[in-house]
Amino acid sequence: MLIWIIVGVAILLICIRLGYRWSWTGFGETSYTKASGNQEVEPKKTLWNWLDLLIVPAMLGLGAVWFSAQQEERQMMVEERRANAVQEAEDQRAQAEALQSYINEIAKLLLAEEDPLRELTPEKAPVVVARARTLSLLDRLDPERKRSVILFLYESQLIRSAGGSVLSLSGERGDSSITPSVIKLFYANLRGMSLAPETYLRGVDMEAADLTGADLSDTILYEADLDDAILKEADLKGANLRVASLQTTDLSEANLRGAKLDYATLTDAKGITNEELEQQAASLEGATMPNGQKYEDWLKDKEGRSEDKKDSGGS
Repeated sequence: MLIWIIVGVAILLICIRLGYRWSWTGFGETSYTKASGNQEVEPKKTLWNWLDLLIVPAMLGLGAVWFSAQQEERQMMVEERRANAVQEAEDQRAQAEALQSYINEIAKLLLAEEDPLRELTPEKAPVVVARARTLSLLDRLDPERKRSVILFLYESQLIRSAGGSVLSLSGERGDSSITPSVIKLFYANLRGMSLAPETYLRGVDMEAADLTGADLSDTILYEADLDDAILKEADLKGANLRVASLQTTDLSEANLRGAKLDYATLTDAKGITNEELEQQAASLEGATMPNGQKYEDWLKDKEGRSEDKKDSGGS
């Protein structure tokens, strides 16, 4: 559009320039004889004449071009919003269908008369398929539907604490001998999922769960029981682990940058030191550190050791 405007202006200027050479155009100086016999000389067109002649049409023309461009831009924005809305609706529909299909498939395995899913060991083919389907589905779902998957797996007693107890939505613990450990969640994409108290999973029990390499960034695991869990190489960046229990949990090479660990219990946590924890975590108020000390007490001792070093160095 801009190129055509420039070309048009250039052509107009050339025409005006040539017009001054030919008297019949009326651009240059023109003399003519009036009926009375007197000769009149009309001076050539000045810049002011051209501005007076062209400024109004030019402004109207430019205004029309600008208005047209604005209309086109608004129309494009409307079309883009409409397309995004259609795409979002399609994505939501696809996710809902995928979730329902997954639940139906797992339900069939659970209700099988021979070898129901919860009675199988992890190496059995149906369990391997179920785990693959679970991990694939979690990669495609939004955080809210990921939570639905975890709720379903908990209620179906397919995820439990090894040697511990299963969890129901009521928060009551049952006999762990009822079901074996079935679907493992290591390398699962649980990013952004909330398992906070308002999701009826207050103190969610994931004790001894194998979450090796799992993406738990920005998840809400408030009051979660992760004792003896394996979080090796897990991404816990920005996770809310306030009041969580991580006693003897394996945190080797885990990413805890920006994690909130206020009042969390990390007694005997493996693969991470107090210093590394302090460097990575966003907050540790009231937390019990891997060496068993409260964070505030450990800080005081740390400062005391620093002062002792200074004193001994000075003496």
